[in-house]
Amino acid sequence: MLILSTVIPNEGIQTEMMKAFPDLNFIYQKGWTDGPLREAEILITYGEDLTEEIIEKAANLKWIMVMSAGMELMPFKAIEDEALW
Repeated sequence: MLILSTVIPNEGIQTEMMKAFPDLNFIYQKGWTDGPLREAEILITYGEDLTEEIIEKAANLKWIMVMSAGMELMPFKAIEDEALW
């Protein structure tokens, strides 16, 4: 499973995540690039960097983890349109 995160924790946390979840593939990066985005099943974000276009490109998306308290900038309509209920 590919987990793509624009929230970039320090190297110690990244190492701990890899140790705790060795069967998962974590990619930490600034911004969303098409390759990993199309494959990612989980996105970790602060929320304000998500757009309708990003949601549409995330073909395998199953979960969005928002690491902030406010979600008013999230593209909820695009998320709802892409959801496979």
